[in-house]
This record gives sequence, C-alpha cells and structure tokens, in this order.
Amino acid sequence: MRPEVEGVGPGSRRAEPVELRKVRAPDIDAFVTHQADSVAQSAAVFAADADDRSLRLRWERILEAPAVQVRTIEVAGRVAGRVAGHVLLWRDDEMPGPEISYWVGREYWGAGIATAAVRQFVDDLRERPLYGRAARTNVASVRVLEKCGFVRVKTLAASAPDDSLVEEVVYRLDR
Repeated sequence: MRPEVEGVGPGSRRAEPVELRKVRAPDIDAFVTHQADSVAQSAAVFAADADDRSLRLRWERILEAPAVQVRTIEVAGRVAGRVAGHVLLWRDDEMPGPEISYWVGREYWGAGIATAAVRQFVDDLRERPLYGRAARTNVASVRVLEKCGFVRVKTLAASAPDDSLVEEVVYRLDR
C-alpha cells in the first residue's frame, strides 16, 4: 500500500500516492535540479557543491557506494512518473548508526511527500536504530523526522559549507 499525500505542492487538495523505486539514470537530472536550487540549499543549510557538474559527480559516487541504499521518490496518480526527490540510507562515521537523508524538490514542498517517502523507506528497513539530522532552522525537515517517529537525541554545533556554525539536531528511530 502506498502512502497518500496531500496534493503535489503547497495549496494542493487532492491526495497523490508516493512510490519509492530504484534510481534510474534520468532521475539524476531531477536530483541535480532539486539540489542546485538556491532556496532549497539555503533551507538545508548543509548543502554544498551547488553547480551541476559537482552534483553529478557526487551522485556518481553515491550510486557506486555499495553500502548506500537510495530510492527515487516518484509521485504517482494524476501526475504519474514525476520525480519528486530521493531518500537514502548511508553511514557517516561520526554517527553511532546508519543515517537516512532525503531531498524533495521545492515544487513538492508542503505536500507531505517527504513524510510519506521517509515513512515508507524506514518501514522497509530492518536495521535499528536509524538516525536522521537537520539544521534546527529547517523546520520542515525536522517535522518530517518527528512525524516518522524519530526522537530528538541531541543538538550539535556543526560547520556549514560557508564555515558558519549552525545548530544541527540529531534524531533516532528505535522501533
């Protein structure tokens, strides 16, 4: 069963299903477009490598990494086949366990797509605990983690790409 979301963008009223699937080569174009968006980068705070070439090289490394699990978030229903973003599981040596990460294109913000995708992704994973983190100021990303059952475990001072210090909240999912 696919989670339902409220529409396909802010103000949408019709629910659309979300599907997670393996990444296909054309999905990278959408990922790069989403991550190159300066407004989205500002919200994420920790986003780096803003240019297309750097982002494409980063995606090549991600997809080649054997320990990384990545899925494309696709909106189905009346707008079937549209790539809304991605969700992935990876391991950062600074974290005590595997970490999830996600990015949804700005045109899909406020529609519940990230929450539906993260919930579906973590429900399919057996590994626990899982971790997630976000800049404290990225209220939408923090809410995604909380709605998916993650519990705040600590707040850190982290360096953003511009070398400024930012409060980063770390969450854990045990169940």
